[in-house]
Amino acid sequence: INLFAEENRSTAAFWARNLEPYVHTDVTLHQDVGATVADVYGLTPTFPIEGVPVGTAPADRAVRHFAYFAGTTPQLGITKGDRTLLYNWDGGKFFFHNDTDPAQLENVYDSADADVIDLWDAMAPFVEGMYGEWGHFGPPTSPEP
Repeated sequence: INLFAEENRSTAAFWARNLEPYVHTDVTLHQDVGATVADVYGLTPTFPIEGVPVGTAPADRAVRHFAYFAGTTPQLGITKGDRTLLYNWDGGKFFFHNDTDPAQLENVYDSADADVIDLWDAMAPFVEGMYGEWGHFGPPTSPEP
């Protein structure tokens, strides 16, 4: 099990008589569902919502993914635009162009690739924070491009 597309993609649908049809295919977070519902129905949440209404996130938004399954090491991911970087605590690294490889079948990881380096800049604080919280796994293996 890993953080490839099949673990990170989902479908949501909303229906109301006055709701105009709309399809959104950019990256979103689970937290965006609550923000979208609040926006569509004009609700004011009683507590802060971390997400944003679907379709309003900035194009350069970096979306973080995390997975841990018993008997494995943590797996982290960053998606920004149509690029995804995945990192396994044991050193596995994967990079995908989601626009040309939406099923994430071809790992094109290259430590010199400018997009890989950009996503590692977004990944580094995520890895450091995980190590601070999950130090019992030991230090991450090769957490850089």
